[in-house]
Order: sequence, then structure tokens, then C-alpha cells
Amino acid sequence: MTYIYKICGLIYRVFYKVHHWWALRPGEPLQKSKLVVVGAFLAGGAGKTPLCEFLAKEWIQKGKKVAILTHKIAWDETEWLAQQLPNVSIFPSTNRYHLAHKLDGHFDILLCDDGFEDSRLVGAYKIALRWGERAQSIQDLLPSGKCRSLEKDHQNISLTLLCGKAFESPDVDFLIPKIENEESMAPPQKAIAMCGLGSPKRFFEDLKKGGIVLSQKIALKDHSSHFAKRVARELTRGEPIIMSAKDAVRLSSALLKNPLVFVAQQKVMMREAVLARINKDLDL
Repeated sequence: MTYIYKICGLIYRVFYKVHHWWALRPGEPLQKSKLVVVGAFLAGGAGKTPLCEFLAKEWIQKGKKVAILTHKIAWDETEWLAQQLPNVSIFPSTNRYHLAHKLDGHFDILLCDDGFEDSRLVGAYKIALRWGERAQSIQDLLPSGKCRSLEKDHQNISLTLLCGKAFESPDVDFLIPKIENEESMAPPQKAIAMCGLGSPKRFFEDLKKGGIVLSQKIALKDHSSHFAKRVARELTRGEPIIMSAKDAVRLSSALLKNPLVFVAQQKVMMREAVLARINKDLDL
């Protein structure tokens, strides 16, 4: 099986390089707006979207006009950002490069939720979130590993942020300070944990750290279109369900009002020195 994974990783690597050579050749930098890309080597679940929300709020407080560019496939992330940031323009797209040039000059900052692999985005301030993953060899790539690309593919990273317990003093931490239903009630100690995230294991671990006993762990695909149906089915068992805030945007208002549905709110904590460096690098 390991040999098969290596072959698959090699094939993935060849397609990656050909795709970049054919479709993602370096483009032209923006002329007016500052372009910021938040990305990761991990294929999903690195915390890019909540970090974009955090940065957008910081820059809005500085009086900056901010727009966030998301991928059209990640409609749940787009909806969540729109709910959290009513004063920020959110633009879903399948081509961030063309969209960024179209919006150039209309906003002070264009913030890309991912776009890490788009080598056309020349001149961007590129932030990489690292969770202790390796990104050195074919074995680290999908499907045997968890990475989309290798470190040597990204020579233009502006800032690497260390995240999570893999580091003694992380630059960024992602916390769950509050879990409640629509009636602002906290969940019972025992509940079903359900999510459609890029890193479900970390979500489940965070809930257990908060004292929740997980009667069942249900992990669906990231951006799953079947999430609401699965929630409705599980609710017939009469057990409380805890999900992430991003998952909750996929539910109808009727499901959200069910007292057995509890949403875990996430909070980003960044070291002041790190935020100060980002603002200084961007001349904000």
C-alpha cells in the first residue's frame, strides 16, 4: 500500500508541475491595492478562513477598505464570512488572479482566503500557516501525506505563522470559547460531534479539551452538500449535536432553532508582536 501511495504521490506531483507551467504562470502585480494571500501547505483545515476574518476586522478598525476573495466552491466559508463581516465585501470566484486585477484600486486591501497555490499572484504578501506538517518530499503529498505542495514550491512566502500544540510558543491559536444553541444554552456534557471540515480530528480534540464527552464523531467531507440532511437524520435520535460555526451556515433556520443543535464558535488569538509585524510589512 505504501508503494501505491508513493506512485500516486508522484503522479500528483507531475500533474501539479504541469498545471502550474500551463495555467498558473506568474502574472502581473497589482498597481494600487495591497494583495494578501493566507494559505497553507495542508490540503485543508489549517484555519485560513477564521484568520482572514481576524485580519479583516483588525484592518477595518484601522479605517481600511477590505475585500475578501474566496473560492466559489467553498460557499459555506463565503456565507460564514459574510455573516461575520457585514461591512466587508466578499467576492467568491474561480479565478482570484483576474478578480484581483478587476478590483485593483477599489479597495485598500484584497485578502485572499487561500490562493496559496496560485503562482500568478505575483507581489502578494503571502502568509503560510504551519501546523508542524512536513512538506519536504513526495511522501508528504496527497494521498499518502496531507500536503498539496512542498516548501520548495513557495520561495516567496512573506511570513510563516506557527499554529497549534506542535509548537511551544505558537504565533496563532484557534480556540473554542463558546458553544451554545439558538436559545443561548450551553450543551450537556455528552453530545454527538459532527463536522464537515478539512481537519475534523482537531475539531473533535478541541471539544474534548473543553470537557465534552463525544458519544459519536461524524466527519463529512469539507463543504459537504449533504450536511443538513445528515443533521436532520441524526436529530431523530434525540441526542444533542455540536458542530462548527462554518458547518452551521449550511442549515436551514428551522434546523438551527432545534434546541438540540449547538454551534461551537471559534476565536483566533494572535501574538501582538506578530500582528504588529504584519501591519508594519504592509505599511498599515
